[in-house]
Amino acid sequence: MQQRQPKTEMPVAGTPKCVPYDFWEEVLQRHATLWCRVGSDSMRPVLCKGDMVLIRTAGAASVAWGDIAVFRKQGTWVIHRVIGRKQRDGRLYYLEKGDANPDGSYIEDACVIGTVQSIRGTHGTIDTDHWTGKLSLLVFASISLFSLRLATAWRRYVRNGRYPSPSPDRNDVCNRLLTPVTAAALRLFSRSEQISEKPAAAGEPAQ
Repeated sequence: MQQRQPKTEMPVAGTPKCVPYDFWEEVLQRHATLWCRVGSDSMRPVLCKGDMVLIRTAGAASVAWGDIAVFRKQGTWVIHRVIGRKQRDGRLYYLEKGDANPDGSYIEDACVIGTVQSIRGTHGTIDTDHWTGKLSLLVFASISLFSLRLATAWRRYVRNGRYPSPSPDRNDVCNRLLTPVTAAALRLFSRSEQISEKPAAAGEPAQ
């Protein structure tokens, strides 16, 4: 039975399960690209709630370290960065993490929907096909991976009783240290010019 097209002009990642993501996946597979709105701040400051990203289809083999990927997770879409991968029981798993989150998680490659090709965000525009965009993926991924290692080390430090109680929140510690660095890199890599063309509506291929 054919699904009815929803009223919204583009999907919003991270929203409740009632959103017809199956429909949007069909649109993405049909046209290879699809505009999507960011629904949370888990990728701040690179992606903020309300920013728009252009998703393109991608097989598991084409997802590289540092890419911002779209995953199917618990009935919704999650837009997080890939900062690792491993093989287990003959299956490939990606280590995905929101830049603003202290922790990451492994997710199976079959859950990959696509990767982010372009960002139209609060801080400007980033095109991951351009050399500056490719470089930005590596820089931001390095910062995100470092924050994960820092959060893990901080958790062990507090667990061993080396910090007097109450200890600062590890997420707050990572944000205080790394957010200024990420923001500086974002200003370097993003373009601030206004975009004149309108993103394609649902069911239309993005140009």
